Amino acid sequence: MIIRFPLLVPALLCSIHPAIADTIHVDASISPSGDGGSWESAFGNLSDALDVAVSGDTILVAAGEYLPGPSGPSFKVNPGVTVLGGHPKGGGERDPGTHSTVLQGSGRILLVVGGSAPVVLDGLRFEGGEAVVSSNLQPAGAAIAAFDGGQLEIRNCQFANNLAWDQGSGFSRSPLGGDIYYHHSGGTYADILTIGSCTFSGSLSPDVDAYGGAIYASVPQATLTDCEFTGYRALNAGAIYLLMDGSGGGAVFSRCRFKGNEARFDGGAMIIEGGAQAVNFYNCLFSGNHSGDYGIPDADGGAIRLGKPGPTTFMNCTFAGNSAGGDYNQLAGRGGAIAVNGGAGQTIQFLHNLFAGNFETAGLGPYVNAVNFPAGYMGSATFAGNHTSEEELPDSIPAVPNHTPFSAVWSPPEFRTPITLQTSQLGGATRFLATTAGDLGMDYPSPLADLAAEGVTSHATLYLPAGRNEFDAAGQARSQGWVPDPGCFEAQPAPGTVEVVGFEVDTTSQTSRLAFVSDVPVRVQRSYDLNFWSSTPVRTISPYSRNESLQLQFGESTFYRVERAP
Repeated sequence: MIIRFPLLVPALLCSIHPAIADTIHVDASISPSGDGGSWESAFGNLSDALDVAVSGDTILVAAGEYLPGPSGPSFKVNPGVTVLGGHPKGGGERDPGTHSTVLQGSGRILLVVGGSAPVVLDGLRFEGGEAVVSSNLQPAGAAIAAFDGGQLEIRNCQFANNLAWDQGSGFSRSPLGGDIYYHHSGGTYADILTIGSCTFSGSLSPDVDAYGGAIYASVPQATLTDCEFTGYRALNAGAIYLLMDGSGGGAVFSRCRFKGNEARFDGGAMIIEGGAQAVNFYNCLFSGNHSGDYGIPDADGGAIRLGKPGPTTFMNCTFAGNSAGGDYNQLAGRGGAIAVNGGAGQTIQFLHNLFAGNFETAGLGPYVNAVNFPAGYMGSATFAGNHTSEEELPDSIPAVPNHTPFSAVWSPPEFRTPITLQTSQLGGATRFLATTAGDLGMDYPSPLADLAAEGVTSHATLYLPAGRNEFDAAGQARSQGWVPDPGCFEAQPAPGTVEVVGFEVDTTSQTSRLAFVSDVPVRVQRSYDLNFWSSTPVRTISPYSRNESLQLQFGESTFYRVERAP
């Protein structure tokens, strides 16, 4: 039973002990509704639990469907409150994948109150929310809106069919963020947006004129990890409109996937604008995104329109089958994958990415151009270790060349499902689009693996920054060789494989560098005549170790072998 009494303090006491945090239970199958103190006496409505929750409290929510009310048109979460969905009805072991906790609403579903303590939303499904413009309502964040920033962490959540739109109201307010709207507090307290392991499913409705079909965020610091955005359509920024604002640590996108999103104007998947904070992308996939409707000139960025100053890094990302423009007799689209509009002070690094089948369209057909820079571009761009299917890129670092059809050494990407160019109809106009369904991974051994092996080993830190690039977009270990495969997916060996993929010797330091792939423990052994191998291994190495450096004895008859450890 949850009861909060005022704390009575004797006059001689010098300190006040804070109230102990409560765990509050919610179960839609309970009748009648209880006081939330246990699963047996759970609240039947989530709104009742949120009304009594204070900072430090945790709300456990059982599977079921929940609507706001009766205290207001939206659920409201106070600072410092954690909401955990995914519990079975009646209580038990939590599993959001099995026990779906669905929050619905005829208007905006949930409102986050800004504050210094973090709000955590975990294991929830937001479905069918609407934020419609009116004389007193900003059409923003149909699922979640945080108008005053704060620390907001969203984990293991699903978003489907939420819309922010104007419904022909005549009010001059543009819809912002179909699923999530976040606006920083202006420095009143820390503003940090964190989203992890969430899926966002949109609608390709031609009537949605939002900025950011899934997310609109004006924020100084944001982290998105293992999220997927599929099938969104917006006026600008098909999935995410990110405005770097205020003072903070910038934004990081890791292992996120953007597939089949569209914008009527710019940024098929996203637009990034605002201040000079760093924005970094690691192991992200952009596939089949499109910018530009019929009759709209100069559509920029089939996947991304990058308009912010300051540093931006794309590392081990895949851009495949994205398009800008795409209509007959339309003015040229710019940047099939990325359109750069940052101006002076902008620095961009493209490191070990894969560009395949990205195109712009002008006149009567498409032509390839993954990254577009405006005439007279005043910023700085670095290209190193990238691989392209059709076009040429400048080699900014000679020791780490790009690989293009114009290079001395080049192999075409062999996706499990090839990208195909096709036409479609929208509003009576013909558009060029790429196939988004299928598998853009590559079988092992990948034809792209270790294309830059010679000279690249001394630049390993370029490809494997600590804590950022050890796993690919599918969560599999990198790398299966000297360096990671280009792009967001690492080709994986079959189970039980032990294969040496590289061996080099530095006779000056008498050090040998050995690279191999294995999903089982292996050992390295020495022999002097190939008939007898030492029973004591030079080294036994755990699974998925890579790029091992071993001190070896040199001689005319010294041999080494790698095998599965017994």
